Amino acid sequence: MKTQIFLIAALIFAIAAAAAAQRPVQVPFINDQSTKPLTDLEQFQDTYGATLLKGFTELPRVRGTSGNIQVTIVEFRNAANNTKVKGVAVDVMTTERPAERTRSFIEYSELEGLIRGITLISKVDKGSSPLSSLEAVYTTKGEFSISNFFNWQGESRIAVTTGRYDPKTILIDQAGQTTLLAELQQAKSTLDEL
Repeated sequence: MKTQIFLIAALIFAIAAAAAAQRPVQVPFINDQSTKPLTDLEQFQDTYGATLLKGFTELPRVRGTSGNIQVTIVEFRNAANNTKVKGVAVDVMTTERPAERTRSFIEYSELEGLIRGITLISKVDKGSSPLSSLEAVYTTKGEFSISNFFNWQGESRIAVTTGRYDPKTILIDQAGQTTLLAELQQAKSTLDEL
């Protein structure tokens, strides 16, 4: 009887150890160090034992076909050593439930390149490639992605994706892309003055 209990306990321990030893599921664009912060904004939030001041300004939501995009200008300060980081948080919300919201941080230093990237993406047309389908995409190191893609029928779609472990994507139209670009330009101008 004791031998059976010991064998069952050993089997349960072996199964639990094997499950814990497996690598986490990898999301596209994430490197092997996926559990580490990808941006200074994420890393700053992992600061413990200090008072953090988190200033933010939410810009109007951009409506998509299956949800909304929320751009938030952020500045984080550590009151203990007076260090700060600034940038943008972009949330994709497929419903109003918090569980259906994903966030990506965009560092201040990335904003200029992102603005240029979105401008270029908005100018891409089906004739940019001789192949039947085409996608123009820009991705930041914090896992924010915007793409303009054309299906085999030549129809254009614009997708915005945020989130690192459980990314969410919504489609927006040309007007939504223009609004998102204007909000990122506004965010950069605001952050230039901080």
